[in-house]
This record gives sequence, structure tokens and C-alpha cells, in this order.
Amino acid sequence: MLLIKPLRHFSGFCLLIILAMTGMSSCKSLSNIATADLSRFYNEKSTPSAFRCSVINRNDSISSSVTEFPFSRLSLVKSSKSGSKSRWFRLTYRLYHSIKDAGIADSASYVFLDTTSQQTLLFTHKRDFRASSGSNYILQVDMVDLNTGIDFMLLQYLFKESPVASSWFSFESALHGPLFGNYLSENEKIRFVTSNTSLKTVTVKSFFRNFPAAAPPFVEEVRKPFDYKVDSSFVLSLTNGVSDYFRLPRQGFYFFQPDSGINEGITLYRLYEGYPKVNTPLRMVETLRYITSAQEFKQLVYSSSAKVSVDSFWVAMAGGPDRAVELIRNYYGRVEEANRLFSSFCEGWKTDRGIIYIAFGQPNIVYRSDDQELWIYGEANNYRSMRFNFYKVQNPYTSNDYILQRQPTYKDFWYNSILKWRR
Repeated sequence: MLLIKPLRHFSGFCLLIILAMTGMSSCKSLSNIATADLSRFYNEKSTPSAFRCSVINRNDSISSSVTEFPFSRLSLVKSSKSGSKSRWFRLTYRLYHSIKDAGIADSASYVFLDTTSQQTLLFTHKRDFRASSGSNYILQVDMVDLNTGIDFMLLQYLFKESPVASSWFSFESALHGPLFGNYLSENEKIRFVTSNTSLKTVTVKSFFRNFPAAAPPFVEEVRKPFDYKVDSSFVLSLTNGVSDYFRLPRQGFYFFQPDSGINEGITLYRLYEGYPKVNTPLRMVETLRYITSAQEFKQLVYSSSAKVSVDSFWVAMAGGPDRAVELIRNYYGRVEEANRLFSSFCEGWKTDRGIIYIAFGQPNIVYRSDDQELWIYGEANNYRSMRFNFYKVQNPYTSNDYILQRQPTYKDFWYNSILKWRR
């Protein structure tokens, strides 16, 4: 079926033609996520930080998504005939039953023409999907720049196996609308939203913990069991599935539990202002733990001026200010990406995947199953390639918690990588 909608204004600036086609396969399908290389999802060029999608379950058969994409990542090309500039791009959705099951529960594709010259706008698109309760799903979202052929892709989990799974709930900001991701980086007003209008209250459990950074991959480390003792709690009242606006002023994580008898719900992390960026000298010092000796790190921590000590450290490592600037940009760029990609019960840079990403960069190959991620640095079939296995932790507060299978054989590989930062 082909549906052509008339030209309309978008965000007050854009003129669009929309063509919607269901059941299409014109964009690249992962077909079997369990055997596909997913390393592109850890590359900002392929999955820009402003390319985001949120999902929420509406009822037992329908779920909804909101997708945002930055216009600045799409080419603005002048027509040889009219002389006017425009963006042509295609947005495609595929809802898979699971990582193992390649079957598609629902799909659709849309083609857009944008004739505005605005570069700072975010393209926003909403869509409903057929998704039955009792199962979990994975949503693949593709954005293709039809002027250049460059494509962008992301994956978004949709949890619908349980009636109190996280995808039944969402948050809205008083300033920005739907909240993308699971953390707040500023003290803004938000409200809790659910399609379950019969739900009258939600218990919010608060945890204020300072978690340590991950140890190097060759260090045998058994993570301490999580202390489930709640630091504080409060109750939100709902009217027609929506709470009043409220704030989370204190850093920590907050578990919104609709049923006190079931340890399921949705978690929201309140992190420092500006997260995931590393935006103060003290935070720059803290994240240097991975590439400094114990003595160096101690001197940095207890320095009278964090900014002076950080600058001096990088200039000494680089051998001069010009290369120091390059190293600083690369290193803290990886820290910020680790925060964006791997945030769970703590900042992303502190996690097992975070430490590997910061030290070695984006893996060449990534394979994912329901309970594991395999990162390969090098070629898939080369015995010299380094492999890191991460296993998913059954954590009631996050679906993004993975621990590394640590090995003594990583030691030389680790120190060789650290030396590259210090040359």
C-alpha cells in the first residue's frame, strides 16, 4: 500500500513529502541479529548521539515509538534543475521477535523530502507497531541519506513479556517532551507516564551509591553482590496514568516499581549536570585512573589545582601541547562515548565494557546474543585477534549490565595499549 500525504510544515520550518510503505525490504535488514556484526552501534559516525528512539507499550497489541534524528547529519544538495536545496532521506522500521528469532513482527518505511536550510533542527517521527504481550522485541531503525547513500542504524529493545516490564512506562520532561534514554543530566522537571490508567500509585526506591571503576581486564575480580537496601523511597500518585511533574535533585538511581510484589519496573538515573560529557577538571582527573600508575593518580587527585595537574599530565605524556590537545580530545571523547553507550547502575566509563572501549577504542567486530556480547579486535578468524566476552547480568534495575570474563592473558595486550596513550 502506498500512501502519499500532502506537503506540510514540520517544526515550523520543513516541507515534507511522506511515502509510507509497509512490508518493505528496501533498507538493509539485519535478518539475524545473533550472527550480524553490530560494531557499527559503537561508532558515533554510524549511530550519532542525537539519533534516538524511545518506545512504550500502549496496550496488549500495540506499542509506539518516537524517533529523533539530527538534520545536520543529512546532506543538503542543490537540484541541477530548480537550483533549490533539499534533503532526501528514508526512515525504515523493523520489529524483530527476538535476537534469536529473525521473524519480523511489523515493519514500515517512509521517504521524506526536506527543503529547509536549517541545520540545527531535529527530525521527529512517531509510529505505532503491532506487538503482542507476552514477548520481548527488538526494534531496528534505519535512516538512509538518499542523496549520498550513507546509512545510520540503531537498535532499541521493547520489553512486553511482563505486564510491569519497563516498556510499559516512560518519562516526559516539562521542557523537552519524551525522555530518551534512562538518565537525567540536569535537574529538570519530569513526570511518570503509563498507558495503564488503572494504576494509581508507583513506589519509587532511591539508591545513592558511589560505585568503583572497573579493574584492568587481566585482574581477577568478583563483583560484590548488590546491596538492595533502599536509601530512601517515596510514592507517586497517578491520574489517568500520569503523575504530576517532580524533580530528582540528588544523584543516584531511582527505581519506579508499580507492583511491590514484583521486582520489575523502570529505572531512571540522576547523574551530574552535563552528563555524559566530562565537563570539569575533577572529572577529567577521575577518568585518568585507567592510564596512570597508583602514584601518578594519587598526585593528580591531591593536587591543589585539578586543571593545572591535568594539563601538565597530558603535555608530559604527549611531549608537547599540540599533541596533548589531540590526545585529550581522543581520550575524553572515548570516555563520553562509554558514558553514552554503557550507562547502567553507574557511569558508563566505570563499567567493564567502558574500560575496554576507552583503552582500545571501538571493536572491529561485535556479536550479540540474548545474554552475551563478543568483542573482537582484529579479524574474526585470526587467532592473533583479541577477544573479550561480556556476559549479561540479571539486574532488576537495568538491562545494560554486562561483566567481562577476565583472563590473565590480557595483561600484555592491556599494557601495550596503555603505552600507546603514554608515548
